[in-house]
Amino acid sequence: MTPARTTRGKAGTRMTAGSGIAVAALILAGCGSGDSTVSGSPESPTFAPPPSAGERTSGPAPEPNGGGFPESPEPVESDAPGLESPEVSAREQTYLDALDEQKIKIDSLELELVGAGNGICRIRATGGAAEETTTLANAMAGQLVEGGYAEGNPEDVAQEIIDASVEQLCP
Repeated sequence: MTPARTTRGKAGTRMTAGSGIAVAALILAGCGSGDSTVSGSPESPTFAPPPSAGERTSGPAPEPNGGGFPESPEPVESDAPGLESPEVSAREQTYLDALDEQKIKIDSLELELVGAGNGICRIRATGGAAEETTTLANAMAGQLVEGGYAEGNPEDVAQEIIDASVEQLCP
């Protein structure tokens, strides 16, 4: 057996390596001295045993037919009440007519175009930067050109949207 190595501690006392480990273990054992016991007993109403592996703890009870999805509701007819699109105001229609005169097809895109035009007006009314209106118009123009609703350069189409918005929609 080899002799234990000794070192000098802070107070100048001699410690062996084994006693140092024991002291460290005692210090660590003192950490977390909070109460880790479970209050209550198995018979008390506050103690609940853990659920078993196959047991469900919450949610609806399983259906007797083996589960699955409930039947979906009947589809709604496309001409059913409540599915009408919002009315376009006279001012918005004038804006759409101006775009139509610029060879921008407005068919089935009326609401999107009106939304873009009103967005441009809002940006201008709140003191937004010119590049914000350009960004919005460029996005709409890019979609129009790609979708075949407008011909030409997207930047030119964007400028037509801005001009029509300012002249027809913005107060």
